[in-house]
Amino acid sequence: MPPEARFEYSALGGSQWMRSSRRSTMEHDPDARRQLLLTFRILRCAIVGASLVMAGALIMEAIRVDIRGSISAYFYSPARSIFVGGLMAIGVCLIALQARTVPEETFLNLAGLLAFVVALVPIQPDACQLTMPNGPVSFDPQYPMPSWLTTMLKQVSAGNCRLDKAAGGPSDGLPSWVVTGIRNNVFSVIVVGALALGLILWLRSSSTRRDSTDRSVRAGWIALVFYGVFLLVGVALYATFDGNRSTSHYYAAVSMFVMFGAVVVISGWFRKEVPRAMQIQYRAIAILMALVIPLGAVASVFWLEAAEIALFTWFWTAQTVQIWNPYGKGAKAILPANLDVAM
Repeated sequence: MPPEARFEYSALGGSQWMRSSRRSTMEHDPDARRQLLLTFRILRCAIVGASLVMAGALIMEAIRVDIRGSISAYFYSPARSIFVGGLMAIGVCLIALQARTVPEETFLNLAGLLAFVVALVPIQPDACQLTMPNGPVSFDPQYPMPSWLTTMLKQVSAGNCRLDKAAGGPSDGLPSWVVTGIRNNVFSVIVVGALALGLILWLRSSSTRRDSTDRSVRAGWIALVFYGVFLLVGVALYATFDGNRSTSHYYAAVSMFVMFGAVVVISGWFRKEVPRAMQIQYRAIAILMALVIPLGAVASVFWLEAAEIALFTWFWTAQTVQIWNPYGKGAKAILPANLDVAM
């Protein structure tokens, strides 16, 4: 090992792992170590906090009106700001946090990127729920437009619902203001994603050590390939987006939950030195994440999504408790191998 410090950058997040023959200066600065530890804890807690805030907003809206077909349908409700902001906050934290292994790092980073897609590319609005008059309606010159028709026009014009085929409207499509938002927001994410990819490539190429036989270096490059492919797919979908369909949301949501499940499986079955009690808990969560899938057909997609999010929040909370003390025995199985250099 050469005396100068060695830097290895994670595949997607741009975080750096540092190995050196000399101890880091942070080791002799307790304040810097405490600050770094506090930042790490806050990032992990932020994911749980964002999930709880989203849950609170959705529960309030469900009580106020009704339970919709899916959580994504609350994009067209007063809970939209919390829904979009919460998902994007979770995405940023998942990308920023460094995992111990390249597979888990890749799954978390891709889940973070997919969270942006789920937030910014919504599903189509639900069909308008109209209350039609059953009997004859008297005409009032002062109110030439019936109240039910006024309500329907307000809902449709605001883009909160759509006319289905039975009502003489299209069966698919997005409101114009949603299409404009997708074009603006997704383009910004693609540009920043491309710049991030270029920066990561530059950082890796300028590393002080370029050993192509190093396993972690090769694995990092493989993860970068996945990142590049994901970005190219996003560019292709954006270029062909015509505003009529929003299937990208469904693919992104399903893929994001698959990534979550993969992370839980890694912690439950492929982690060494995980305390037995925590390992059993992680395995139970992974099994439950598979068992609740039929809820989408038996009940509704809303309950399936709610169950999956609740289970992942449970997993993330338990794992955060396990590594709250980075020097504890349980933390060694999860934290990056070289974190002790910086801590």
